[in-house]
Amino acid sequence: AMRALLPHFNSLSIRIPLMLIGSAFVAALAVGVNSHLQSSRSLIRKDMETADNTARFRATVLSRIGEGFATDLRIMADAPTIREAYDFLSGVYDNRATKDDALRRHYTERKPPSGQTRADYLGEDDRSTYAIGHKRWHPLLKSMARDKKLYDLFLISPTGEVIYTVEKEADFATNLRTGPWRATGLAKAFEGALAKAAKDEVQFADFEPYEPSAGAPASFIAKAVRDENGQVIAILAVQISDAAISTFIADTFDEDGVSYAIGEDARLRTPIERRGNHKVLSQTPNKALIEQAKAARKPVSAVITSIDGQEAYVSLAPAEFIGQTWYVVADVSKNAINAESRELALRNGLIAAALIGLLSIGAIFIARGITGPVNRMRDAVGRLASGESGEIPGEERRDELGDLARS
Repeated sequence: AMRALLPHFNSLSIRIPLMLIGSAFVAALAVGVNSHLQSSRSLIRKDMETADNTARFRATVLSRIGEGFATDLRIMADAPTIREAYDFLSGVYDNRATKDDALRRHYTERKPPSGQTRADYLGEDDRSTYAIGHKRWHPLLKSMARDKKLYDLFLISPTGEVIYTVEKEADFATNLRTGPWRATGLAKAFEGALAKAAKDEVQFADFEPYEPSAGAPASFIAKAVRDENGQVIAILAVQISDAAISTFIADTFDEDGVSYAIGEDARLRTPIERRGNHKVLSQTPNKALIEQAKAARKPVSAVITSIDGQEAYVSLAPAEFIGQTWYVVADVSKNAINAESRELALRNGLIAAALIGLLSIGAIFIARGITGPVNRMRDAVGRLASGESGEIPGEERRDELGDLARS
């Protein structure tokens, strides 16, 4: 069969189109491969730059969030409303007849009516003098906490008595030095604020499970409250949930990237829902990057195994959060980048195929423009050789084929 086909390949009408189509194929293939390589590199570079910029920008946002919480606490601690509320509530709290068990029974252990929470209870069934102050100050303090996106607000005596809370959880009416919550983040914030009272500084206690809030991760900020003479009369503390931070630090960017905040322990400070629903305080594999960022004192990036076990391009930027160093991580899965690259390759392949098709059609027309006149001249010469009369077609042409016809 090949021998039967070989004579046909000696024909210019076959060889010229094949040569032109082959040249078009090689040219289109070279252009397509080069375009794909450049596009893939550009795509990877774009995803890396996006991750870097996201980490840096959201680290700045995280620092501003921390500054906002600290500023709000300072303003509240200096507000006359806080001083007045503490003065009244601490005065009636110190009445032993209305303290501890009785208060917890009314405000903490009491089951709220359907559709309400303990924070909605004003003290309607409480006949103690504490209820008088609670009915007056609770709506205002509760509104203050909600406006600032705080989970809870505490008024604590210098001796550690939790005089008031918005949520009335198990920490209400207990002592942070002698009671069951003396080793919690709230107790640490209280002691730190008391120690820093002379400098008028705030104290931050980082996220850890907090048993009174059903073991949910919680952080606390506390500051001393002073009377008009400058004497420390109380500690104002607020509880911050991860939701108050993750509202501003979204866990996604672009179509496939994830971002999140972590502490120096490489544990999450904001949750991740896009890849496996990782909770706050879950461990992440970013410890080595944290050490690199500490040594470099600037954002760092690398290709590592990300929190979901996939290889990813990860960028990490430090952020100061109320006196502590946290980090914002932005990562793009290599699988996502490869998927984009494959989609780009398919798109470039289709374009190259269309280009080859168009060039092939053009090559066929060009080949016919050459071989058609040659074939007609060949047929005319054959007729003349057989004794027939006639003209050689193509004498009117101005190119080499015309010269051949006229000769």
